Amino acid sequence: MLYETEMSPALVAAYVLQTASALAAAVAIWLGRPWTVGILLALGALLAAASLLEGFWLGLRPPVVSVSEVLVIALSTGALALVMRREFGGEGGGTL
Repeated sequence: MLYETEMSPALVAAYVLQTASALAAAVAIWLGRPWTVGILLALGALLAAASLLEGFWLGLRPPVVSVSEVLVIALSTGALALVMRREFGGEGGGTL
């Protein structure tokens, strides 16, 4: 976003949603809530959507970079969601 002089309203909305879901995820992890996995998955989806928006719709970076970033987001979100599901979902007694 450093290259964009005027941000589009869609991108501003995407960043606001990302920030709100990141704060909700931090609170959920801190309090150990069972909805932690859901908010983490929502955060991952929002991050991936913004990356694709920047790469394909706005053309701020090459599409290959956006696709590779989406793959990293998907793998890290999935791994973190599995850990949080085990930790807060009651499976496995809360130990890794």
